[in-house]
Amino acid sequence: MEVYQDDLQNKKKLIKEHGHYESTIGSKELCRFKQVKDGLLSAVSEMQYCAREMRKIVDSLWTMNLNEVSSRLQEMAMFLEGAVDRGHMAAEELSPPRLNF
Repeated sequence: MEVYQDDLQNKKKLIKEHGHYESTIGSKELCRFKQVKDGLLSAVSEMQYCAREMRKIVDSLWTMNLNEVSSRLQEMAMFLEGAVDRGHMAAEELSPPRLNF
């Protein structure tokens, strides 16, 4: 218990002196965390692209025939489903890195 208190006091001292405490996260955990974060950002980017494309379809509804509209919407739906699936897979793998104090 005394060792824990000393460690806690040291952390508080570092926070007071520097405004933050640098924890020691293993490079392996940090690398994995970054990969998952990048995967999520990629999925979000794909969904944003899909939203822009759908907006274009809606804007051009008056000049497209029904088959063109249907085809484009199906294409975008499949693309969006893939992006959502990739986002879910990345989110399921997401676990915060272990902090070694």
